[in-house]
Amino acid sequence: MPERTAASKLDIPLSELPATVATASAETIRQQGNYDLVSALRYTANTQSRVNFGVYEHYTVRGFGDVIQMIDGIRQEDRRFNTQLVNVEQVEVLKGPAAALYGNNAVGGSLNVIRKKPRNEPSIEVGLTGGTWDNKRGHFGAAGPLVKDRLMYRFDYGFTDFNGYRGAPVRQHLVSPAILWRPTARDQFHVNYQYNNDRFATDSGFPTFANAIPRIPANRRFNTPQDRALTEDNFLQTYYHRQWTDNFEIRNVFSYRNFTDDYLSTESISLTPPSTVNRTFFYFDRRRKTVLNQVEAMGRFSTGTVRHYVLAGYDYQRFEQEDDSSNLTNLRATPIDLFAPFETQGPVSNVKTRTRFIDQSVHAAQVQDQIRFTGRLSATLNLRYDPWRRRFRTDNLNPATTGATTALSQNAVTGRAGAVFRAIGGLSFYGSYGTAFTPVLSVPVDGSILEPEKSRQGEGGVRLDLWNRRVTATAAYFHLEKYNQTIGLGGGRFTQAGSVRSRGVDLNVDGYLTSKWTARFEYGLADAEYLAFASGATNLAGRVPTFAPRHTGSLWTTYQLTKRLAIAGGVRASALSYTSFFNTLAMPGYALVDGAILYYSKYVDLSATMQNIGNRKWYFNGSVYNTQVYPGTPFGMVVNARFKWSTNR
Repeated sequence: MPERTAASKLDIPLSELPATVATASAETIRQQGNYDLVSALRYTANTQSRVNFGVYEHYTVRGFGDVIQMIDGIRQEDRRFNTQLVNVEQVEVLKGPAAALYGNNAVGGSLNVIRKKPRNEPSIEVGLTGGTWDNKRGHFGAAGPLVKDRLMYRFDYGFTDFNGYRGAPVRQHLVSPAILWRPTARDQFHVNYQYNNDRFATDSGFPTFANAIPRIPANRRFNTPQDRALTEDNFLQTYYHRQWTDNFEIRNVFSYRNFTDDYLSTESISLTPPSTVNRTFFYFDRRRKTVLNQVEAMGRFSTGTVRHYVLAGYDYQRFEQEDDSSNLTNLRATPIDLFAPFETQGPVSNVKTRTRFIDQSVHAAQVQDQIRFTGRLSATLNLRYDPWRRRFRTDNLNPATTGATTALSQNAVTGRAGAVFRAIGGLSFYGSYGTAFTPVLSVPVDGSILEPEKSRQGEGGVRLDLWNRRVTATAAYFHLEKYNQTIGLGGGRFTQAGSVRSRGVDLNVDGYLTSKWTARFEYGLADAEYLAFASGATNLAGRVPTFAPRHTGSLWTTYQLTKRLAIAGGVRASALSYTSFFNTLAMPGYALVDGAILYYSKYVDLSATMQNIGNRKWYFNGSVYNTQVYPGTPFGMVVNARFKWSTNR
């Protein structure tokens, strides 16, 4: 598959695109001791990553939680499980609206996970990791030719056995084989299958009371022994590319995903003074299927002295979900004491009370034109039309009743326009304007269909390449607004008059300061607030959206002491953020220091990574509204050994 940035569906370098993209390479992920997508993005400014209930990933980019996730540039329509990265080459964060590229909900940003590819040179890699809290991980990777230059493979396997500092064990297995076939010089087929089997003991965090967090040990967990999240994920993706001529090509991507999610957790916890923790189970047994086909044609031509690189595409996606679940009020667990917890909850049975069905489809058409006017001036134009359809119903099981089917139909046109001007030397300027939309799932009592919520962003930036591109610096200003938001008026009535705005900057400096010293610095400012959002006695105007810290920043640097020995270290910081849009409970800001010692040789790489070296214990990086918060991880250490062989070495 061609390598391209998430900022375009065409093979255009980022330097020619009017967009801000942050990246985390596999080597940086390894140096920092990260093992999942949430931890891999901890050093990305203006990006908040967290895990709720010990299982599900959540992201906020530039103050907005409308964020999509992609694998190899292909959108994924499902929950985001906290999975391994053993088969991942790089992670990208495209900041700002990208609906003109990828469809609905791409408002704050788009995450793109780029997997390792089959290759023509044989290689083998085995990794073993151990660390605090019974952290045991391993991976095996192999790649090479089956038929030289024609048929290549890659195979990855990874496992995780990790108890965690809060005593919520995680057991994971990943298997990912891939084949790349080039029958002719103009054709290539790529088939990738990925299987994940994960078992989580869920984590509901701390209860709060009167907008205060109780002072108890950070590793105290209130979930029952019965709590679980069992996930099984089968994901098949095929890719075909045909280079018809030097100036015309087509490609088709087909993907099929089938996964199950068996979940039982004391998801809701609350505190009754002085020390009673009330717990309520939530259960579902979910089956999801997603079918996607994306066909695109690309061509190059000129109109006079202006050169065009054009893409026209059609996306089809069908998403089906069926889940059995419980009503929260029917599944109360036994209470437990906040200060002296003693478990008395027994086995749980007969938890199914209803079945929900969802059938969602998208038929989208899009066009992109990458225009080069001169050697210094280029422009990007995107336009996309999304007809979004959704049908759903809920059937009760006791007594058995069939619910009414509700059908939603919403259409949206989104676009992006931008330009890049390359001035003298390595200096360039860019600007862009883009729109996005979010489907509205609320249904008014009169049966009318609401319009999608809409977003728009203006962005301007400057890039500077220094010392023969050994160092790259980027500074961008953005103004992102979401409007037409749905506000409940009570009694099944809604109005679409809400709006929220985020404006700020993204700064990035990355590269080789000397031949032995590399550094990456990021800073993000996001001034996010509700402009208008009133429902009854509630008026959110002037308040800050959840998980939208005003300031975030990071620095990661590596210094090569000798040919084989290096040291690395960094700091990541965040200002305070709020747990709900009422802004009554704030999670304090924090700054954490990490470090690593790295050893490289021809066949063995060793690393020892220390996270939160100062052992800061009282900070928080996630919450469930105002009622539950998640304490951050204290000091931890990860030791990794990687054994490798390649004909390139």
